[in-house]
Amino acid sequence: GTVGEIGGIGQKLPAAQRDGAKLFLVAAANCAEAVRSHYDPGKMRLVKVEKLADAIKDVEAWRDNPGADLPRCTR
Repeated sequence: GTVGEIGGIGQKLPAAQRDGAKLFLVAAANCAEAVRSHYDPGKMRLVKVEKLADAIKDVEAWRDNPGADLPRCTR
C-alpha cells in the first residue's frame, strides 16, 4: 500500500482542476513539484499521501467534512 511518485503532475493538476476536481491526492514525493504547479489552491485542495490506507481515510474524511484537517503539500 505505498503510494509512489507519478510523472507529469504539473500537467495533471491544472487538467484535474479544469475538469472540476476539488481534491487531488499527491504522493509525498511529488509535493514539491505539485505546489509549484499552476492550479488555484482556493478551488482544489492537495492532500499529501504516503499509504493507500491513509488516502482512503483522507478521502472519506474530506467527503464528510471538506474543511477537515488533512495532510497537505505546502508552498
